[in-house]
Amino acid sequence: MDSSQPQAKTLPGNLWSFVWRYMKVRKLFIAAMLFVGIAWSVEMVTKPYLLKIIIDTATESNDNSAFSTIMLLGLIYLVVMFVGVLVTNFYNYIGLKLYPRLTVEITRDVFKHLMMLLIIFFRIIMLAP
Repeated sequence: MDSSQPQAKTLPGNLWSFVWRYMKVRKLFIAAMLFVGIAWSVEMVTKPYLLKIIIDTATESNDNSAFSTIMLLGLIYLVVMFVGVLVTNFYNYIGLKLYPRLTVEITRDVFKHLMMLLIIFFRIIMLAP
């Protein structure tokens, strides 16, 4: 083999090594995905709980002071929903920045790996039952 040709790096044998190979330079994306997961979890827990408090306040109170409490809780509920929309859009932004680059790098490395294999490898694969 000519020394002027680039040598293909060997691909890792297990899944975690393979993923870490491409994500180790993107630690900010990993942190952003963790933030999104935590934010979605908090939103999923908070919205039903706020609805429970609103319904309990509305059914247990007979005076007009409950109206202001219900309005405040409703406003908090809307803010939580809006934050959920922002987090979802942030997740989509992360995906638009991360996934095309990963796809290009993985495709390039797998193609380089396939090009380094001998032709006998493909003949054996084609003849295997």
